[in-house]
Amino acid sequence: MDRRETIKSLLLASIATGLVLNGCIPEADNKGKVMKETFLYGRTSKELNRDQKLYNEKYFIEHELLTIAELCDIILPRNGNFGPATETGIVEFIEFIAKDIVEHQIPIREGLIWLDNYSRSLFNSEFINCANKDQFYICDQIAYPEKTSLELKLGEAFFTRMRNLTLTGYF
Repeated sequence: MDRRETIKSLLLASIATGLVLNGCIPEADNKGKVMKETFLYGRTSKELNRDQKLYNEKYFIEHELLTIAELCDIILPRNGNFGPATETGIVEFIEFIAKDIVEHQIPIREGLIWLDNYSRSLFNSEFINCANKDQFYICDQIAYPEKTSLELKLGEAFFTRMRNLTLTGYF
């Protein structure tokens, strides 16, 4: 089973579980569904104000955002009826998470720097300026934890974090 088929299986299983559990919710709870659909999901005014503040802040510079976008579309590219990850607002999601959970900030920023440095060492170019085949080559070197060489472990940790954030935001 390839990566995309695994992701589809996980997604379908979670949707099926949601449908089964949704059937167990009494009719009196329909009011909560409306609130979820309008994004009033139980946030206090203090939390909503904090969310708005985070949305208005910028953490990543433009180059970092472009690199994140390129990497997200490599992790989840366009496929059949599904668009690439960036069509879902994934870059904004990752930036929001980095601003909200500060433990992500340094590892992501350092990972982006590592990615550009590694790319320069191989192809004399920053990651976003490399040809697609070169970008895939780099990602293949760091995408498989059990196969990553010791000198690329920092890249592996970064790629794993980005893959986790991409999948979380996409699904």
